[in-house]
Amino acid sequence: MYRVPDLHRVMNAGRRPRLQRIAAYRRLGYRVIVEGTPDTPLRWKVFRPWLRTVSASGIVATREAAIDAANAWIRHDVETTRAAALAMASAAH
Repeated sequence: MYRVPDLHRVMNAGRRPRLQRIAAYRRLGYRVIVEGTPDTPLRWKVFRPWLRTVSASGIVATREAAIDAANAWIRHDVETTRAAALAMASAAH
């Protein structure tokens, strides 16, 4: 008897494997997600506290490198925001 193939499996057979969440944490209100598969490099994403879209992302080889890169981006963003706020405050006076 002929069995109808699972349409979802047939349609997604040639696509890349589903990413697995390797790490997820919060730092200074920013959300960080590290995803990957055993065969592919890891992808990291940073979400700003007030946004749902990805603010920064990158591809690295290891979990530690992904966390370091995400933390460096967060540090830079916080320093840039703080400097901009100081400039606005000093301009207002």
